[in-house]
Amino acid sequence: MRMTCALIPRPVQSPHPPVRVAANSPETFPFAARRGLPIFAAPLINPPERLKAGLQAYRETLPAGIKGDTALAFSAHVTTSRAQARQDTRRASYVFLREAAERLRPVGQADIRSFEAFRQVLARIERVRYEDVESEMAIFGDPDYCVERVQALRREYGMDEFICYFKPGRDHGPRHGQAIDDAVRPRGHAALPLAGVAPLFLPQRIEKFGPVDFSLC
Repeated sequence: MRMTCALIPRPVQSPHPPVRVAANSPETFPFAARRGLPIFAAPLINPPERLKAGLQAYRETLPAGIKGDTALAFSAHVTTSRAQARQDTRRASYVFLREAAERLRPVGQADIRSFEAFRQVLARIERVRYEDVESEMAIFGDPDYCVERVQALRREYGMDEFICYFKPGRDHGPRHGQAIDDAVRPRGHAALPLAGVAPLFLPQRIEKFGPVDFSLC
């Protein structure tokens, strides 16, 4: 079914601002590819094998001559050690997952076919363990580990950009930003480059993490 809708107000600038499609269902990967649009996706929604299948479908569906652009979103926490990162993020990750599950629940009890993908996502979130978060959905640890982790994720998924979201569950305490600052600033330019992966949305308060400006919330 083809839907037509009006966009109000119309973009002032021409060409319009860049469009990036959230591609997390099996249909949206080829949908975006056929239109030559960049995408972002989240391992929170799809387990690794399903996410890789979606990315492959996206790349195989792109029109000839169109390179495509993929960005993946990961929860991130940079601190002095992996042990400290686990201590900081374990409870907060469960809070984040519980809130995400609540927001994904379909409204009402009707067995509507279009909700099937959401039910699958909800089932995944409800059975996930912290170890799954750490191994599949997150970048938690000291600066050296986090750089290696991003490089490994790029090799695994072939992503062009990565999106970091910080403080999942908002439970790292008042010194979260300062702890990251203390851990990262001494690294200077040695912490990056991240094997050619460009960051998209990053935290709002650190001054430098290698040649890329990070700012932490």
